[in-house]
Amino acid sequence: MMGERPPRAFYSFPGSAQELAYALFGSDACVLLGGSPLSCCEPEPGSIVDISFPTYGGVNPARIKACAYIQHMGRVLGDRASGLYCVWGDAASSAVSPLPDHDAAGLAERQDAFLAVMRAENDAASAIAHYLACHPLVERVFYPGLKSDGSFAAATQLLAHGFGNIIDYRLTGCDEVFRIQASSDDPFVQIGKLETALAALR
Repeated sequence: MMGERPPRAFYSFPGSAQELAYALFGSDACVLLGGSPLSCCEPEPGSIVDISFPTYGGVNPARIKACAYIQHMGRVLGDRASGLYCVWGDAASSAVSPLPDHDAAGLAERQDAFLAVMRAENDAASAIAHYLACHPLVERVFYPGLKSDGSFAAATQLLAHGFGNIIDYRLTGCDEVFRIQASSDDPFVQIGKLETALAALR
């Protein structure tokens, strides 16, 4: 991670990152890495940026120059349904109150420790994406770490410690986009399971 961290606070919020951005800043959040198929966008300077997939440790704040960052804590906590968010930057509104310091301290520790897991996930995703890019049944892979991806140029500037743990792909003759979320487990084990699934389609 590069650049100086803005202040962070944790929020328990029942809605989406977009809804939290509006409640705190009166503005929509730009999703840095997401969509379907997956892509990496280049946020306008001074915008609110949703970094839930790469996490703060996976972005280059010196390049993004956001007003604030919002991260859903699902990946860190291993709970996709978690209603907890981390926000870097000073909220423009007090419509939603941050968690008290004694709760925030434990979340901050877990978040900082997650950087090693995130790097392992990103490394696994890269291996899986390159495997899929060479697979005879796969027509196209959407992953910003591939030089052939339309997001590659932006991702190399805006992301840090890898290109995220998500890979989208489309099979030959099929319009549906399939998504894989790599884990920090051995990438070769993950590729083996994927190969078994793809072999069943032959």
